[in-house]
Amino acid sequence: MTTKAVTISILGKTYKVNCPKEKQLELRDAVAELERRISETQQRSMLHGIEGVLIMTALNMSHELLEQQALLELLDEQTQPIAKKA
Repeated sequence: MTTKAVTISILGKTYKVNCPKEKQLELRDAVAELERRISETQQRSMLHGIEGVLIMTALNMSHELLEQQALLELLDEQTQPIAKKA
């Protein structure tokens, strides 16, 4: 898997990150989603400093990830008995 340095921009700051060539589109999608969520947090919250906005955005995204993981575990538990019967 060949990696390449990709330039991304978050909150007006430019970063170079190494990314596999076949994952660059996903990286750009992730950057766009992060920017969207940061903007959404800024608009919804009473936070004034960017650090607080970033922390709240990260906390919200972490919470959503944990919810999705719990849901996947529940679905896996529910489908295991069905798979064993087949």
